[in-house]
Amino acid sequence: MTQRRLPISFIGRFFVGASYPVRAIKMIRRRRVLTLTIAPFLISLALYVLLAVLLVALLAAFGGRITDLIVEAGSWWRSVLRFFVPVAMIGLLIIVFVFTYSLAALVIAAPFYEFLSATVERVHTGAVNEAEAGLKEILIDIWRAVTDAVKFILMAAVIWAFAFLFPPVTTTVAFLLTAVLVGLEFMEGPMGRRRWTFRDKLAYARRHLWTLVGFGSLMSVAMLVPLVGVAFLPVGAIGGTMMFCDLEGRDRPPGDAGQCDGMTTSGKTSS
Repeated sequence: MTQRRLPISFIGRFFVGASYPVRAIKMIRRRRVLTLTIAPFLISLALYVLLAVLLVALLAAFGGRITDLIVEAGSWWRSVLRFFVPVAMIGLLIIVFVFTYSLAALVIAAPFYEFLSATVERVHTGAVNEAEAGLKEILIDIWRAVTDAVKFILMAAVIWAFAFLFPPVTTTVAFLLTAVLVGLEFMEGPMGRRRWTFRDKLAYARRHLWTLVGFGSLMSVAMLVPLVGVAFLPVGAIGGTMMFCDLEGRDRPPGDAGQCDGMTTSGKTSS
Protein backbone atom coordinates (compact mmCIF):
# COMPACT_ATOMS: atom_id res chain seq x y z
CA MET A 1 0.00 0.00 0.00
CA THR A 2 1.38 3.39 -0.97
CA GLN A 3 1.02 6.12 1.58
CA ARG A 4 0.29 9.72 0.79
CA ARG A 5 2.99 12.00 2.08
CA LEU A 6 2.09 14.83 4.39
CA PRO A 7 2.68 18.33 3.01
CA ILE A 8 6.10 19.75 3.85
CA SER A 9 4.87 23.24 4.77
CA PHE A 10 3.37 23.84 8.20
CA ILE A 11 0.34 25.46 6.54
CA GLY A 12 -0.30 22.31 4.53
CA ARG A 13 -0.02 20.15 7.65
CA PHE A 14 -2.36 22.53 9.49
CA PHE A 15 -5.07 22.05 6.87
CA VAL A 16 -4.54 18.27 6.84
CA GLY A 17 -5.28 18.24 10.58
CA ALA A 18 -8.26 20.58 10.15
CA SER A 19 -9.73 18.20 7.56
CA TYR A 20 -10.23 15.36 10.04
CA PRO A 21 -13.35 16.76 11.76
CA VAL A 22 -14.93 16.96 8.30
CA ARG A 23 -13.88 13.37 7.56
CA ALA A 24 -15.27 12.37 10.97
CA ILE A 25 -18.69 13.78 10.09
CA LYS A 26 -18.70 11.55 6.99
CA MET A 27 -17.71 8.57 9.15
CA ILE A 28 -20.73 9.16 11.45
CA ARG A 29 -23.05 8.07 8.65
CA ARG A 30 -21.97 4.46 9.19
CA ARG A 31 -24.56 2.61 11.26
CA ARG A 32 -22.28 1.30 14.05
CA VAL A 33 -20.60 4.67 14.48
CA LEU A 34 -23.90 6.57 14.38
CA THR A 35 -25.41 4.43 17.16
CA LEU A 36 -22.50 5.05 19.54
CA THR A 37 -22.52 8.76 18.61
CA ILE A 38 -26.15 9.59 19.33
CA ALA A 39 -26.81 7.16 22.22
CA PRO A 40 -25.30 9.27 25.06
CA PHE A 41 -27.07 12.43 23.87
CA LEU A 42 -30.43 10.69 23.68
CA ILE A 43 -29.91 9.29 27.18
CA SER A 44 -28.97 12.68 28.63
CA LEU A 45 -31.86 14.38 26.78
CA ALA A 46 -34.30 11.79 28.15
CA LEU A 47 -33.06 12.45 31.69
CA TYR A 48 -33.53 16.20 31.26
CA VAL A 49 -37.03 15.75 29.83
CA LEU A 50 -37.94 13.52 32.77
CA LEU A 51 -36.63 16.10 35.25
CA ALA A 52 -38.51 18.87 33.45
CA VAL A 53 -41.78 16.91 33.56
CA LEU A 54 -41.33 16.24 37.29
CA LEU A 55 -40.58 19.91 37.99
CA VAL A 56 -43.61 21.12 36.01
CA ALA A 57 -45.80 18.59 37.84
CA LEU A 58 -44.49 19.78 41.20
CA LEU A 59 -45.08 23.42 40.26
CA ALA A 60 -48.61 22.65 39.14
CA ALA A 61 -49.34 20.80 42.36
CA PHE A 62 -47.60 22.97 44.93
CA GLY A 63 -46.64 26.26 43.26
CA GLY A 64 -49.82 28.04 44.25
CA ARG A 65 -49.68 26.74 47.83
CA ILE A 66 -46.12 27.97 48.27
CA THR A 67 -47.17 31.43 47.10
CA ASP A 68 -50.10 31.40 49.53
CA LEU A 69 -47.73 30.59 52.40
CA ILE A 70 -45.35 33.42 51.53
CA VAL A 71 -47.86 36.15 50.69
CA GLU A 72 -50.53 37.30 53.12
CA ALA A 73 -54.15 36.63 52.23
CA GLY A 74 -55.84 39.58 50.54
CA SER A 75 -52.62 41.04 49.06
CA TRP A 76 -53.14 42.37 45.55
CA TRP A 77 -49.92 40.88 44.25
CA ARG A 78 -50.69 37.32 45.37
CA SER A 79 -52.35 36.51 42.04
CA VAL A 80 -49.41 38.11 40.22
CA LEU A 81 -46.95 35.87 42.04
CA ARG A 82 -49.10 32.80 41.47
CA PHE A 83 -48.58 33.41 37.75
CA PHE A 84 -44.98 34.58 37.66
CA VAL A 85 -43.41 32.05 40.06
CA PRO A 86 -44.06 29.05 37.78
CA VAL A 87 -42.95 31.09 34.75
CA ALA A 88 -39.73 32.08 36.53
CA MET A 89 -39.07 28.48 37.55
CA ILE A 90 -39.54 27.26 33.98
CA GLY A 91 -37.21 30.03 32.75
CA LEU A 92 -34.64 28.98 35.33
CA LEU A 93 -34.97 25.38 34.18
CA ILE A 94 -34.23 26.40 30.58
CA ILE A 95 -31.13 28.35 31.67
CA VAL A 96 -29.89 25.44 33.75
CA PHE A 97 -30.48 23.12 30.79
CA VAL A 98 -28.47 25.30 28.40
CA PHE A 99 -25.49 25.62 30.73
CA THR A 100 -25.40 22.10 32.17
CA TYR A 101 -26.51 19.87 29.30
CA SER A 102 -23.03 19.94 27.77
CA LEU A 103 -21.45 18.75 31.02
CA ALA A 104 -24.10 16.09 31.62
CA ALA A 105 -23.83 14.81 28.06
CA LEU A 106 -20.03 14.68 28.35
CA VAL A 107 -20.18 12.69 31.61
CA ILE A 108 -22.72 10.24 30.19
CA ALA A 109 -20.87 9.99 26.88
CA ALA A 110 -17.46 9.29 28.39
CA PRO A 111 -17.94 5.48 28.65
CA PHE A 112 -19.21 5.40 25.05
CA TYR A 113 -16.14 7.11 23.62
CA GLU A 114 -13.81 4.16 24.18
CA PHE A 115 -16.23 1.92 22.28
CA LEU A 116 -16.70 4.65 19.67
CA SER A 117 -12.95 5.04 19.17
CA ALA A 118 -12.41 1.26 18.90
CA THR A 119 -15.27 0.97 16.41
CA VAL A 120 -13.88 3.81 14.29
CA GLU A 121 -10.41 2.26 14.32
CA ARG A 122 -11.83 -1.07 13.15
CA VAL A 123 -13.87 0.58 10.40
CA HIS A 124 -11.02 2.86 9.36
CA THR A 125 -8.18 0.32 9.39
CA GLY A 126 -9.82 -3.10 9.46
CA ALA A 127 -8.50 -4.01 12.93
CA VAL A 128 -8.17 -2.69 16.48
CA ASN A 129 -4.72 -2.48 18.05
CA GLU A 130 -5.17 -3.12 21.75
CA ALA A 131 -2.70 -4.43 24.31
CA GLU A 132 -3.79 -7.39 26.44
CA ALA A 133 -4.99 -6.42 29.89
CA GLY A 134 -5.29 -8.24 33.19
CA LEU A 135 -6.32 -6.81 36.55
CA LYS A 136 -2.85 -5.37 37.19
CA GLU A 137 -2.71 -3.74 33.76
CA ILE A 138 -6.19 -2.27 34.23
CA LEU A 139 -5.19 -0.66 37.54
CA ILE A 140 -2.01 0.69 35.94
CA ASP A 141 -4.05 2.06 33.03
CA ILE A 142 -6.42 3.85 35.43
CA TRP A 143 -3.50 5.36 37.33
CA ARG A 144 -1.83 6.44 34.09
CA ALA A 145 -5.07 8.02 32.81
CA VAL A 146 -5.56 9.99 36.05
CA THR A 147 -1.96 11.21 36.27
CA ASP A 148 -1.89 12.14 32.58
CA ALA A 149 -5.14 14.11 32.98
CA VAL A 150 -3.62 16.02 35.91
CA LYS A 151 -0.48 16.76 33.87
CA PHE A 152 -2.54 18.07 30.97
CA ILE A 153 -4.57 20.28 33.31
CA LEU A 154 -1.40 21.71 34.85
CA MET A 155 0.08 22.31 31.40
CA ALA A 156 -3.10 24.13 30.31
CA ALA A 157 -2.98 26.28 33.46
CA VAL A 158 0.65 27.24 32.80
CA ILE A 159 -0.10 27.98 29.15
CA TRP A 160 -2.96 30.35 29.97
CA ALA A 161 -0.99 32.03 32.73
CA PHE A 162 1.63 32.70 30.05
CA ALA A 163 -1.11 34.04 27.74
CA PHE A 164 -1.57 37.18 29.85
CA LEU A 165 2.08 38.28 29.70
CA PHE A 166 2.16 40.09 26.35
CA PRO A 167 -1.21 39.84 24.66
CA PRO A 168 -2.15 39.37 21.86
CA VAL A 169 1.14 37.61 20.94
CA THR A 170 1.27 35.32 23.96
CA THR A 171 -2.50 34.75 23.76
CA THR A 172 -2.13 33.49 20.19
CA VAL A 173 0.72 31.18 21.18
CA ALA A 174 -1.33 29.93 24.15
CA PHE A 175 -4.29 29.14 21.88
CA LEU A 176 -2.08 27.14 19.51
CA LEU A 177 -0.50 25.18 22.37
CA THR A 178 -3.92 24.54 23.86
CA ALA A 179 -5.04 23.23 20.46
CA VAL A 180 -2.25 20.65 20.67
CA LEU A 181 -3.52 19.52 24.09
CA VAL A 182 -7.08 19.33 22.77
CA GLY A 183 -5.90 17.20 19.86
CA LEU A 184 -4.04 14.83 22.17
CA GLU A 185 -7.07 14.57 24.43
CA PHE A 186 -9.24 13.44 21.53
CA MET A 187 -6.62 10.81 20.67
CA GLU A 188 -6.69 9.34 24.16
CA GLY A 189 -8.70 6.32 22.92
CA PRO A 190 -6.12 4.83 20.53
CA MET A 191 -3.18 6.05 22.63
CA GLY A 192 -4.65 4.49 25.76
CA ARG A 193 -5.29 1.17 24.02
CA ARG A 194 -1.59 1.08 23.14
CA ARG A 195 -0.63 2.09 26.71
CA TRP A 196 1.32 5.11 25.59
CA THR A 197 3.06 7.03 28.35
CA PHE A 198 2.88 10.79 28.79
CA ARG A 199 6.34 11.02 27.22
CA ASP A 200 5.13 9.03 24.20
CA LYS A 201 2.24 11.46 23.73
CA LEU A 202 4.52 14.51 23.89
CA ALA A 203 6.91 12.89 21.38
CA TYR A 204 3.95 12.32 19.05
CA ALA A 205 2.96 15.97 19.46
CA ARG A 206 6.47 17.10 18.49
CA ARG A 207 6.45 14.89 15.38
CA HIS A 208 3.06 16.12 14.20
CA LEU A 209 2.86 19.57 15.78
CA TRP A 210 1.13 21.53 13.03
CA THR A 211 -1.22 18.70 12.09
CA LEU A 212 -2.34 18.59 15.72
CA VAL A 213 -2.66 22.38 15.80
CA GLY A 214 -4.96 22.28 12.76
CA PHE A 215 -7.15 19.56 14.24
CA GLY A 216 -7.21 20.99 17.77
CA SER A 217 -7.85 24.58 16.61
CA LEU A 218 -10.97 23.65 14.66
CA MET A 219 -12.26 21.51 17.52
CA SER A 220 -11.53 24.26 20.10
CA VAL A 221 -13.46 26.87 18.11
CA ALA A 222 -16.39 24.49 17.53
CA MET A 223 -16.66 23.62 21.22
CA LEU A 224 -16.95 27.30 22.18
CA VAL A 225 -20.44 27.39 20.66
CA PRO A 226 -23.08 26.46 23.30
CA LEU A 227 -24.82 23.12 22.64
CA VAL A 228 -23.14 22.87 19.21
CA GLY A 229 -19.92 22.13 21.09
CA VAL A 230 -21.53 19.04 22.60
CA ALA A 231 -22.32 17.68 19.14
CA PHE A 232 -18.65 18.05 18.20
CA LEU A 233 -17.38 15.89 21.07
CA PRO A 234 -17.98 12.60 19.20
CA VAL A 235 -16.66 14.29 16.04
CA GLY A 236 -13.44 14.93 17.95
CA ALA A 237 -13.21 11.35 19.20
CA ILE A 238 -13.81 9.98 15.70
CA GLY A 239 -11.51 12.44 13.93
CA GLY A 240 -8.79 12.03 16.55
CA THR A 241 -8.83 8.25 16.15
CA MET A 242 -8.69 8.48 12.36
CA MET A 243 -5.85 11.00 12.40
CA PHE A 244 -3.86 9.03 14.97
CA CYS A 245 -4.10 5.84 12.91
CA ASP A 246 -3.12 7.60 9.69
CA LEU A 247 -0.13 9.40 11.20
CA GLU A 248 0.99 6.48 13.37
CA GLY A 249 0.81 4.16 10.37
CA ARG A 250 3.00 6.61 8.48
CA ASP A 251 5.52 6.80 11.36
CA ARG A 252 6.05 3.04 11.69
CA PRO A 253 8.21 0.96 9.34
CA PRO A 254 6.26 -1.12 6.80
CA GLY A 255 5.11 -4.42 8.28
CA ASP A 256 5.74 -3.32 11.87
CA ALA A 257 3.42 -5.12 14.30
CA GLY A 258 0.53 -3.08 15.57
CA GLN A 259 0.67 -0.61 12.71
CA CYS A 260 -2.44 1.32 11.82
CA ASP A 261 -3.13 1.50 8.13
CA GLY A 262 -1.87 4.83 6.89
CA MET A 263 -3.23 7.30 4.38
CA THR A 264 -3.49 5.96 0.89
CA THR A 265 -3.17 7.93 -2.28
CA SER A 266 -6.93 8.40 -2.31
CA GLY A 267 -7.03 9.55 1.31
CA LYS A 268 -8.89 6.40 2.44
CA THR A 269 -7.67 3.36 4.29
CA SER A 270 -7.88 -0.23 3.29
CA SER A 271 -9.71 -2.63 5.51
